[in-house]
Amino acid sequence: MRRAMAVGVAIGFLTLIAVSAQAGTMMLNGSTVLFDSGGYEDDTPGTNPGNVTAGSSWVTEYSADRIDTYGPNSGGPGAFTGHNYMRFYRGLEESSFKDDYYWNGWSSPNPVAVGNRLKVEYAVYVDSLGGTAISGDGTALHTSFSNAGDGWFPERVTWTSLTFPDGDVWKAAGSPSVPAGHVFGCYYDGAWKALTSGGSVMTVAADAWHTMAIDLTVGTGYTMMLDGVTSDPVALESGLSDYTVQSFKIWSNADARNGKSLFYLDAVPEPSTAALLLCGALAGLAIWGRGRS
Repeated sequence: MRRAMAVGVAIGFLTLIAVSAQAGTMMLNGSTVLFDSGGYEDDTPGTNPGNVTAGSSWVTEYSADRIDTYGPNSGGPGAFTGHNYMRFYRGLEESSFKDDYYWNGWSSPNPVAVGNRLKVEYAVYVDSLGGTAISGDGTALHTSFSNAGDGWFPERVTWTSLTFPDGDVWKAAGSPSVPAGHVFGCYYDGAWKALTSGGSVMTVAADAWHTMAIDLTVGTGYTMMLDGVTSDPVALESGLSDYTVQSFKIWSNADARNGKSLFYLDAVPEPSTAALLLCGALAGLAIWGRGRS
């Protein structure tokens, strides 16, 4: 029985290694990896994350911005998968800060042409300590694909957000009903609109990990997924002459009006890895059961 239990533990250990190794963040046409954070597992807690796919980077644009790697003893919510994860924040530890900030997830000198498919996927934790100030836009986590390498205005092709209610963005999106302690999904296509699934506004609880994905057909449109729930089709931002994609960014609009922002990011295990984890667990239980009989 002891030998059987040891084999079960070994299977579980190997499975955990496989989970931590899977951290594909952006895929082209379902097969080519454009960006891979490595799940931050190779980064040192307390330092800026830096181990990513060649040609990609995490970059803060202003001196007041902060991104750093968190580990099991860093005092945050704990990782979504593996051991390490990333924190980014503004205004929590600084006395003053500029209006906007953003950082780069992926950029390339070679645009992705119309007709290709891009899918970016990650886990996100929206911390209510980041503030729910009602003045200004309201604290939000923004994501955008862009047709320019720097990813900034006015070159956004897509623009989606997880936004606290009661700010100007919430009002512009029609002041949708949002449960207490939740943020809601929204997007901009020339005007702010709430993300819906089956016609219902998509919301997720703050202070919890969630999976988030954007599945874009370049030049056509996209969907956003929250915890596996897919949105209704979303339109691209209107009025652009170029809908190719050259960069992807995640950013926040915390400023002197909106107060603070605090978010955490982590990798999402690939489906094959999740299946391996389940198989490993079941195999371990089966072997352990046989050892008891």
